[in-house]
Amino acid sequence: MLGRNRRGKTLLRAWQLSSPRRDRTHWKVFDPGSIAHAVETGDHFTKPLPGYTPDDPDMTGGVIESV
Repeated sequence: MLGRNRRGKTLLRAWQLSSPRRDRTHWKVFDPGSIAHAVETGDHFTKPLPGYTPDDPDMTGGVIESV
């Protein structure tokens, strides 16, 4: 999900497969401008992954794009 917070900052909510911090939370909020490395896995999903929230509370400035 791509959206904005209440101050207008663009945010990306994405499913993270792994993390150097070994955090078990898969849904993460990222600043798109600070992503240094991302890899497209080629996986496709027929429905949203567990924990997906279409009314994301962090996107108070509006949703730009979602599934």
